[in-house]
Amino acid sequence: MDRPPKTQPCPGTRAGCRRGGDSNLLVAGVDISERRGQTIALLDSGTRRAQFTTVATAADVLEVIHARGAAIVALDSPLQPSHLLLRDPAMRRRYGVPDRRGMNGPLYANYRVCDFELIRRGMPLYQVAATREAAAGWMRVGFDLADTLRAAGMHPPRTEQDHAAGLLEVFPDAAFVTLLGGRPEPKSGPRAATGLAQRRRALEAAGISLDGGLSHDELDAAAAALTALRWWEGQGCAVGDPAEGLIVLPVPGAALRDRYQRLAAPM
Repeated sequence: MDRPPKTQPCPGTRAGCRRGGDSNLLVAGVDISERRGQTIALLDSGTRRAQFTTVATAADVLEVIHARGAAIVALDSPLQPSHLLLRDPAMRRRYGVPDRRGMNGPLYANYRVCDFELIRRGMPLYQVAATREAAAGWMRVGFDLADTLRAAGMHPPRTEQDHAAGLLEVFPDAAFVTLLGGRPEPKSGPRAATGLAQRRRALEAAGISLDGGLSHDELDAAAAALTALRWWEGQGCAVGDPAEGLIVLPVPGAALRDRYQRLAAPM
């Protein structure tokens, strides 16, 4: 069931919009789906309370962002197709990609730099196609939404320190891993109850107030919103190459580990 936002809207969508006084900011995290709709978590920097709603289209997401005045939007999706930077030997050397070959050519050649940075730390993720036509359906939904938000005046980070950016790519799975210090149990299947409880505890430990009975889509959207808030507060970091795309994480760069393992199973 949708949980409609309860606070009052403020006009505008550009960074700098404040709510409830000069110190409060509203951010949005969006969990992208081709079939289940776009789940939005709205998070107030003052109350730290997450509110949820689910809408169908990119236009519907923009309408919510406009109506609520969210200053930063974090999408659980790539914002554009891959530039295939890691096919360039110079870029591979720059980012320390192993000089090894796989079945289809140089290792990681078809991944983005940001993807490689997560994979090498033990956080696997989907490969991003170099064209819209070849991308998975849910990624095309994300591309369309990112284009809609860019047209509305939001822009992705231009550097790893561009904390004024209003449009972020995030990866909730990596957000939970970095918050917890290790990989939680899966969010579906026989261990789902444990995995969802671990994710909820990570958000609550970060100070986020949540309603009960949240779906994994809502928890992912909340992780996206938390990442946006931490980015704005200067407590997040970004990995990747800005020319191709940065993935933002909800921890400072100094706290990012070289490798993450599976969390010990709860007793």
